[in-house]
Amino acid sequence: MGEEFSISKSAVIDASTGSVWRVVADPLNAAIYLDSIINVKKVKDNLYIVREVVSPEREGNWTMNEYMMEVVEHEEKKSLMFRIYVDSVRQKEFGFRLEPEGKEKTSLTYRIKTNFVIVKNGEIGREIDSIIDKIAKMAMKKSSSRRVSRYEGTL
Repeated sequence: MGEEFSISKSAVIDASTGSVWRVVADPLNAAIYLDSIINVKKVKDNLYIVREVVSPEREGNWTMNEYMMEVVEHEEKKSLMFRIYVDSVRQKEFGFRLEPEGKEKTSLTYRIKTNFVIVKNGEIGREIDSIIDKIAKMAMKKSSSRRVSRYEGTL
């Protein structure tokens, strides 16, 4: 991928690893927990088309982009990584690492890796918090649990 930039953040969720895995393992759920993604459509096997809406950084128009996304790492109930091909040069990988924390808790780490710089003016941490919160809520619906707040990671 060339020079890489990476970000990760973790939280402990009061839901079983199985409940959390069911949320993150379904690529179609990315349209729920990633704000910019409005649609994910399966093409075949581990290949998907992702439709994203991008807000203008300053004045301008909203844009809609379509990218190819593939599953590049899949270890049942442990880790999952997706790669999005932004264009012929730029790639973005995002995914999850899950670790059981007792019987009904899961440590969820959200990871992003790119070969280009993501400029978000300090908002990336809040975005990742929002992603983890949405996944936690989805997982808790499956297990009727509540979330335990403990963030740590690198930004």
